[in-house]
Amino acid sequence: MALDSVNAHFLANLQTAGKTLTVRASQDIYAANGMKLVARGASIDARTSEQLSIHRLRQPLETQIQLDTSQLVAQLRDGMQQLLAEDALLAGWLGSQAKVLQRELAVLSLPPLAAQALQLIASRFPDVFRHSLRVAALAWSLAPSPRDAQLLLCSGLLHDVGYLYLQPAIWQQTGPLSADEWRQFDAHPLVGFVWASELKAVPADMAQMILQHHERIDGSGYPRQLRGDGVGQVAEVLALAEMAAGIFEHARQPVGQLQTALKLLPGQFSAAIRLPAQLRAGSLPREAGLLQPVDALQSSLHQLLMRFARVHEVMQQIEGQTLSEPGWQLFGHLALRLNSIQRAFNSVGLDMLSKHAMEGEDTQAMWQELAWVMHETNWLSRHLARDLTRQRLHLPLQEAELFEPLAVLFLGLTSKTAAVGL
Repeated sequence: MALDSVNAHFLANLQTAGKTLTVRASQDIYAANGMKLVARGASIDARTSEQLSIHRLRQPLETQIQLDTSQLVAQLRDGMQQLLAEDALLAGWLGSQAKVLQRELAVLSLPPLAAQALQLIASRFPDVFRHSLRVAALAWSLAPSPRDAQLLLCSGLLHDVGYLYLQPAIWQQTGPLSADEWRQFDAHPLVGFVWASELKAVPADMAQMILQHHERIDGSGYPRQLRGDGVGQVAEVLALAEMAAGIFEHARQPVGQLQTALKLLPGQFSAAIRLPAQLRAGSLPREAGLLQPVDALQSSLHQLLMRFARVHEVMQQIEGQTLSEPGWQLFGHLALRLNSIQRAFNSVGLDMLSKHAMEGEDTQAMWQELAWVMHETNWLSRHLARDLTRQRLHLPLQEAELFEPLAVLFLGLTSKTAAVGL
């Protein structure tokens, strides 16, 4: 993201926000060649946007605009209040901390550029704003120290700021993305980091949090696949909060799903970060009832095990080929990730089957837990498919084609599995 060029998506967001908010030039805006493009005080409308879109600027546009943020604190306070009223799980997670959080939001002070960006998110993308509130609340509640709590609260609110610079159709799409679309989507933490660091919009530690909010200590995250100490401890908290928020928002049985996810992800988060979240999740009442009928769950389990078997066959076929060094690196990366997923499934899922069978326990309870395990295993598998789809772009065409059956298997799309032998 070049800051001397005006990002078309950011500019479009500004122009649209200008219909409900005051968005003006805070100073005369000049092109790099010295041409005056926009006068101080002018609105960012269709006419000024056209001028800005075709020129490089002397200074980044973000530093030359003024967006009305006078209602932002009230929006944060009211938005959190509404979220807690509508989301019993989040309210239960926070407990008595909810009132403290509301007081924190009522006196929250963000740097000017950060406040403007958050106001723009609230105006343009209410769902992202609501998600950011949930992530901020979860991260704040898990803060290792009072000092970290403020950092996590602000970072949680701004973690998806990179969306302002991306084509909305990419991150709003519900179906499978192409390799190029995945590459753009996965860049949103890096885009947010460039905004934060190059513009000095927030302190350096917060910029790192924005960059790392999808990283995992086992290297399975993005955009940089950091490992171990490469992921900051406080950034781990934000990453876990982001994952938990996604489950709260999208899972049909979020408590059981979150509890299962935390069991299946021992390598993705350190114990110091994971265990407090497990305690919080364990205090919430699990949902009753099956996600699917037992016969459908049995069929899903069979398909999952068949996919694992077929994946190993394809991996053996690839291992017998002559690959470039990047090809072997990708193969090794996939082998480690696949082993981690299957080991987690075996230790939780298959052990659960044998335990219930030996003890003669209620089979519905067994299938309920196993449904959560299978759902999470499939999610991890699809995440691996995304990673593979992106990394195949760096391989020679012939090698990339060798890995394509794996991407299909990891996705588990029934419409395509016939092509890979299922």
